[in-house]
Amino acid sequence: MPKGSQDPMIPELEIVPKLEDLVEFQGLSLRVKRKLTWHEAVYAGNCLWLGYTQIQFAIGDFMNQMIDQFGEEAYQIPLFGYTKKALMNMRYVADRVSPEVRREAKELGHSAHAAVALLESGEQKKVLDEAVEKGWTVAEIRLKAKEVAYGSQEAGESQKANRKNICPECGFAF
Repeated sequence: MPKGSQDPMIPELEIVPKLEDLVEFQGLSLRVKRKLTWHEAVYAGNCLWLGYTQIQFAIGDFMNQMIDQFGEEAYQIPLFGYTKKALMNMRYVADRVSPEVRREAKELGHSAHAAVALLESGEQKKVLDEAVEKGWTVAEIRLKAKEVAYGSQEAGESQKANRKNICPECGFAF
């Protein structure tokens, strides 16, 4: 992160290190390469957190580019054991929700973005902004997106009425 960063979670560093100069990934573990300064530790921790929270968008963006390059063969690239269906979903959300509209993970997760993917960009932004402002669950975001997409609150309400149980984390109806 360059000096003068607007993000209070990322410290200002005179010389910005590369994450690979600070830590090393070894199979299923991570090793810190040397004694870090406090600012380097905060920086490295935030890089890891951002990588973790943004991985679905990163994979979706990556897969969209690989599909352009390799076609359907791109699904043969081993990506953390994700199924083809999961990769297709990440591709769809990354394709439909532009980086300019996406919200940071501390505000809304990937499932919230998946819920608005059926909308046009301007509508996506409005729904996501309202979701953050009102603290909506993914199920509430999905309901609002359907209301916007189908042009009436009744359409969204009838969808909601047909659901018996809704997972508060992802909005999955069962």
